[in-house]
Amino acid sequence: MPTLNYSVAVSGLGGNIAQNIPRSADGGSIREVSLPVGKAGTLTTRTDVNTGEITMASGSHGITTGANVDIYWNGGVQYNATVGTVVGTAVPFDGGEGNDLPTNGTDVVVSVRQLITLDLDGDSLALLAINQKYGNNLATAISHITFYDSGPNEIAELDLQANTPQVFDIVGGATNIFTGNPIVNVFASNGSTSDVAVLQLLWLQDSTP
Repeated sequence: MPTLNYSVAVSGLGGNIAQNIPRSADGGSIREVSLPVGKAGTLTTRTDVNTGEITMASGSHGITTGANVDIYWNGGVQYNATVGTVVGTAVPFDGGEGNDLPTNGTDVVVSVRQLITLDLDGDSLALLAINQKYGNNLATAISHITFYDSGPNEIAELDLQANTPQVFDIVGGATNIFTGNPIVNVFASNGSTSDVAVLQLLWLQDSTP
């Protein structure tokens, strides 16, 4: 039976709390996927809360017609937007979810979503750890991850802080936000324009909970 161990340590004010916590289950798996940097631009047309056009900072931005992207700005992220017909540095988009778009003139980062395939049944999940890891320890960019079933149904979505693991210890009493249809497709993107990220996923699940 596979086991994962995670540690909690808090110190300061003259006190110290440290604990190693083992969790075991019938099975589990791991994914590590490199996420390329996003591309800088400016929101120059805001048609409505999830429709607009971005003028990219460089003509070599690489964002193509029909791409599925996440859009980041200081204080928000809109995910799962579809790019319209790209002309030079003009990148129109529509249909995003999440935060409403900011005002015209806001600097943004456009990041193409990367697909990761999983076989994860949230209903039997024991523990899931997620980390957006940068080689640069001073990186501060947020990133985004969305979990789907085998079709278009969204199971869960999360913002990820740079180099800050999130652990969902379901066995230990954490709220399970991954229940529903089994998770098959995960889309993730990198909110940084300078640092490539590595998305790390590590989980345990019981086949007969």
